Amino acid sequence: MRRELGLGLEVGRELGLDPEVCRELGLGPEAGRQLGLGLEAGRDLGLDLEAGRELRLGPEARRELDREYSPSSLVDDPSAFLDRYAADSARARATLTVHRDLRCGPLPEQRFDYFPAPGEGAPLFVFVHGGYWQELSKAEAAFAARDFVAAGISFAALGYGLAPAYGMRQLTAAAVDSLHWICAHRASLPGAPAAVHLGGHSAGAHLVASALLDPEAGRRAGPRPAGTIASATLLSGVYDLELLRHTYVNDALGMDTAEARECSPLRRLPRAEPSSATGAAPPQSVPPPQRALPPRSTPPPRGAALPPLLVARGERETTAFDRQQAAFVRRARAAGAAVTDLVVPDRHHFDLPLDLARPGTALGAEVLRVIRSTGPVGVDSGAGGGESGSRAPLTDGTLVP
Repeated sequence: MRRELGLGLEVGRELGLDPEVCRELGLGPEAGRQLGLGLEAGRDLGLDLEAGRELRLGPEARRELDREYSPSSLVDDPSAFLDRYAADSARARATLTVHRDLRCGPLPEQRFDYFPAPGEGAPLFVFVHGGYWQELSKAEAAFAARDFVAAGISFAALGYGLAPAYGMRQLTAAAVDSLHWICAHRASLPGAPAAVHLGGHSAGAHLVASALLDPEAGRRAGPRPAGTIASATLLSGVYDLELLRHTYVNDALGMDTAEARECSPLRRLPRAEPSSATGAAPPQSVPPPQRALPPRSTPPPRGAALPPLLVARGERETTAFDRQQAAFVRRARAAGAAVTDLVVPDRHHFDLPLDLARPGTALGAEVLRVIRSTGPVGVDSGAGGGESGSRAPLTDGTLVP
């Protein structure tokens, strides 16, 4: 059970699975069919398809799921990193040119802060914060702006509505529409970014993945949205929500089975062929200390619909996040995407995003490599950033399409 789900044997008992199957296979094929996990890591957990009954987990199973989907269970003081996000974001706003609270949709939360790099046509990296869809905001999401601008890449921190004010369907749809709106209207921004690269952490990775797999949102955004997402960086994401539905995270979200299924980007990807007779993912090697696990990339087949993907997590994360990443990478590759699968040693859920675009780090090097591989970037601006482009400053929170 632990190999496939990231859960312990007691959870297998609570789910009614044969303990021997749990020990030997991680999850048996029959359980995979009924629970929707196993072979491709998640389809309909919580629903017995044949009997049509809702599966109910006992207290011990719930506690173990809570631990597996709690990033703070492996970190002594998560609040220190949240404080770092806020402090570095405030520093970016104080030292860089920034256009704040630009609207990208009708909801009051659909706004972003834009930090332009010098010159015309620099690429734009749009970052979507985490917080399990119920915490944080764009105010804490600009911590990487200085590194991106110094590399000649414009940066934007996106805001979105949170639970419990918004349900998962509504907040996902709004965030997806915001991302496609920015892509479609990028020419209205100072510096007119030539390409848009998306990035998200934790819940933000889920929202970015949802945007990649929602073609209708692209068509709603404007007349020229196709092909404007140049790449996507997904950090420590949750791509199938059904297991999460049985944890403390769902207390604010209130997802049922249908909503969890509908809002899971993993389910929008084709099912991959199992890598072994049991359907379990091949074990990932643990990188030695102080050395990054070499990223594994696949070449893009002709006509691939997805942009190049960098999917990363910290080495010091729970098995649940390991399995979520492994399942998404398998499915994305089966869909024809060029995927870089990265496990960063000596990083956990909260300090990993601080390396975005940071020179000399495993994640920063890969992010910059992916962006630069898709086209030229702007000039190196230094840590202080600077003015960009010839367009007038945006002072009223609006963009002109």
